[in-house]
Amino acid sequence: MRKTLISATLAVLAVCGISAKKSETLCFANEGLKEKQTIRFEVSNNIISKGRFIRENYEEDAPRTSAFTGSKTGTVLVIEFKGKTPYPTPPKSDTIVWKLGKQGLVVSMYGKNYETNKWSAYDAVFTACKTE
Repeated sequence: MRKTLISATLAVLAVCGISAKKSETLCFANEGLKEKQTIRFEVSNNIISKGRFIRENYEEDAPRTSAFTGSKTGTVLVIEFKGKTPYPTPPKSDTIVWKLGKQGLVVSMYGKNYETNKWSAYDAVFTACKTE
């Protein structure tokens, strides 16, 4: 009886420890020539929630916000936007994958290279910013 009670108590403590894990709020920003892009989201138990991709054009007043959710496996984030993706994605990229690295958050995008004057896929690095 005593062993059963101890086992049950340990099981309850283990479950409470897992479910009591706090969520982590992350923020990353990329300040370009025409606009600032900010990515904010929460991660709890490898689930991404409350995701916001915010685009602030320096010449406009109102920022544009796109909501997203996703999942995290190690340093890889698989993202799903509610509606259209707010930035050009590389051709034939059905799944949006971001990567956490030492420099920050790496987001694959598609745009014009002004040195070669050609369109191509590139990795945009978003550096850590303050969470509010």
